[in-house]
Amino acid sequence: MFLAVCVVLAVWIAGKRIRQLRKQAQTDPVTGGLNTFGFDQQARKLFSGRAGQYALVVMRLENYRQIMQTFGCEKTDAVLRYLQNILKQSLSAVEPAGRMAADSFCFLMKNSRKDMSAARLLRVYESANQFNQQLGI
Repeated sequence: MFLAVCVVLAVWIAGKRIRQLRKQAQTDPVTGGLNTFGFDQQARKLFSGRAGQYALVVMRLENYRQIMQTFGCEKTDAVLRYLQNILKQSLSAVEPAGRMAADSFCFLMKNSRKDMSAARLLRVYESANQFNQQLGI
């Protein structure tokens, strides 16, 4: 009986650790959002069913290197976390977003009418640019 309990406990602990490692493998360490692998996995899962039509959008942080050199790593990471948060707030649960490289994000936006999609992108753009206004830089 004791052996059976030990085996069940070991399997439970191993399963929990595997889930933690999967999440860690899909998470960007700076922003806490999806990384390239995580975004790919979410997109594949989404398109394996009846996903509908999506637009693939790439968003790049301009002057990333200059921001890094001027303000340092900590401030640059704050900008990246801010952008990830903007995407999280602006997109629905079926619209994954992730950081693809040091200075770029990628997201899937559920297709709708062109004017609605354009308006949503404009809101993301304006929200992203408010970071500077909040700091007074």
